[in-house]
Amino acid sequence: MDTLFIGRWQPLHQGHIRLIKTVLEKGESVVIAIRDTNKDEKNPYSVRERKRMIKRVFGKKVKIIVIPDVNKVCIGRDVGYEVIRLPYDIEQISGTKIRKRMRESSKVTEPFTVWFTGLSKSGKTTLAYALRRELIKKGIEAVCFDGNVVRNTLWPELGFTKKDREENVKRVTALCKALKKEGKSTVVSLISPYRKGRDKARQELKRFIEVYTKCPIKVCIERDEDELYEKAKKGEIKNFTGISDPYEEPFNPEVICRTDNESIEKCIAKIIDKIFSQGAGIGEEVNGRLV
Repeated sequence: MDTLFIGRWQPLHQGHIRLIKTVLEKGESVVIAIRDTNKDEKNPYSVRERKRMIKRVFGKKVKIIVIPDVNKVCIGRDVGYEVIRLPYDIEQISGTKIRKRMRESSKVTEPFTVWFTGLSKSGKTTLAYALRRELIKKGIEAVCFDGNVVRNTLWPELGFTKKDREENVKRVTALCKALKKEGKSTVVSLISPYRKGRDKARQELKRFIEVYTKCPIKVCIERDEDELYEKAKKGEIKNFTGISDPYEEPFNPEVICRTDNESIEKCIAKIIDKIFSQGAGIGEEVNGRLV
């Protein structure tokens, strides 16, 4: 037995998806009828584009047909038709409102930089790569710059004096700026201990989200399998941030991740929310992806 869904699907959104899934989860088959509307401001997607949206979500689980642009559907009484209801918050999702937000967000689609700063072993790199994976899932390409990788591969001549650290931040900022001109967003994982350097990066990059991985130094030391902190305490490593060199905490970062007691998922969710709220290069999210 088939269940028939009729709509414009402009675009396919969470209300549609939840509704169809309620039937599929019962093991029943689904037929989705796409109304053949003319492409205009209210109907910005062609039939082919709407088919692609549906197939991306449901694949071969549903059958798709195209019908004329009907505006009334008459259902016979007492012949076994079932009305499927959803929670109020899902039923109220409006394709019209989604399209409006899409148009608004499309006005601010410049590339952005998410800059992780914090002590060694505070979780910067872990979060940076986790964020990049999440951005890719949402259709956003981003280039990652990790402090250790950059130093070892691009400019190994730099040490860890205040002057060299400032130069490191300056060069990474230049890389991000160059990629921004090419339309690329960037994710930076750098101790970057001095406010002056981070503030300069903010001025240069404009769309800048500073993420402070705030973690007690005691926890950072516990995580330090390489015993860098211990070596720094013994004087075997010079200019080590948090031991023999200062770390200047951000005054007003866009996001604070308390990595000693917050999960990776929670931290990433906060950062993603901030990116969306700033409209930093992102369109509208539908079913975890951008349309």
